[in-house]
Amino acid sequence: MDLKEKIDVCLTCKNRKHDNSGVVCGLTGEKPAFQYHCFDYDKDEEAVARVGNNRRTRKEKEVWENRSLPIGESQPLPGSSWFRTIGALSIINVVLSFLGVVFLFGLGSTQYLQCLAEWGLISKVSGYIVVVAIPMFFLWTWMLTSRGYIYPYIVGLCIYGLDALISVILLSIGFDITLIIDVIFHFVLLIYLIVKLSSRATRELKVPFEWGAHKVVYTIMTALLALVMIVTLFSTAFIDMGY
Repeated sequence: MDLKEKIDVCLTCKNRKHDNSGVVCGLTGEKPAFQYHCFDYDKDEEAVARVGNNRRTRKEKEVWENRSLPIGESQPLPGSSWFRTIGALSIINVVLSFLGVVFLFGLGSTQYLQCLAEWGLISKVSGYIVVVAIPMFFLWTWMLTSRGYIYPYIVGLCIYGLDALISVILLSIGFDITLIIDVIFHFVLLIYLIVKLSSRATRELKVPFEWGAHKVVYTIMTALLALVMIVTLFSTAFIDMGY
């Protein structure tokens, strides 16, 4: 937000004050310094009605009164680029697996499903559809979180957590240095994403993901992938126990 937009917010706050330089914050005596949200904001309903009705369209007033991001200026959430990295590395891993090359930092679920498909335990067609769908999901999550949507961030974090559990069970089945590195990478990244999710920057930048066709399709895909992850998790656990 530029200074003018910040002052627009101050004009509807009970903490506003006027001095020789114009509108300032009554708490600090300075010009507004917040980025997208002021945590000391105390809405003055009369000022909102008076100024808003004169200067804003209905949609602009809705954004302005809720102190959201300016229209068309959504910002990526901190750590959102890692969802792109997860998806891209998984795709590379899938491609290299056909060449017999072991690549680090892949998804445990895609590696396990590829093995099941190659062993003939599941249909190759359905198996590889899911194997491709999982990294596509993370790339879609990155596209949404790069616009500031908080819902896909939380959902993507949960799906990646399920994949981390699958990687742990795979490690217990077959002890391997690449699996050790993969599990460490999973948990370091999970901790990083959780820290970013709880940061003040995320609270300032987050945008609600309103219900619509986009959210419905994304939620359905998430539910299906979560189901696949849970089934995969239990199947790897059964193998680990010797069933």
